[in-house]
Amino acid sequence: AMSALLNRSWAATARSLCAVAWVRGLATCNRARRGLYAGRGINFGNNVSFSGRRTRMRQSPNVQPMSFWSKTLGRFLKFRATTHALRCIDKAGGIDQWLMKSPNTLINNQKAVKLKKKITKLWQPAIDLPTAEVPRTQGSAAASSS
Repeated sequence: AMSALLNRSWAATARSLCAVAWVRGLATCNRARRGLYAGRGINFGNNVSFSGRRTRMRQSPNVQPMSFWSKTLGRFLKFRATTHALRCIDKAGGIDQWLMKSPNTLINNQKAVKLKKKITKLWQPAIDLPTAEVPRTQGSAAASSS
């Protein structure tokens, strides 16, 4: 079985190791359709021993079950998400903002796309109220007078 893997091309090996869908030129596992993978997928490569023998390997993404609080919907959303997706969601400011700014090809999850449509209908951005201007004090003058 291993010699058969060595004689195949990279794409053929990728297809045999996992049911692969090609999204945006990248190989993504069909399991990515069940969670928020944020474009991450399976990486393929070779383990190279000291003798130079190459054996194919695959690296799966780091997926964690998570619950995200949606401010717009007022409830928790449960997804399997990669750690990369978690960082992206934190950077965007929450699951609502990340879903709205991300294209559907990056989300790649039917449940999340439906929630995205629902969130965009209900979304009301926070109203920026004018704030009173606070007079600035000069740091060096304030420090020397006290």
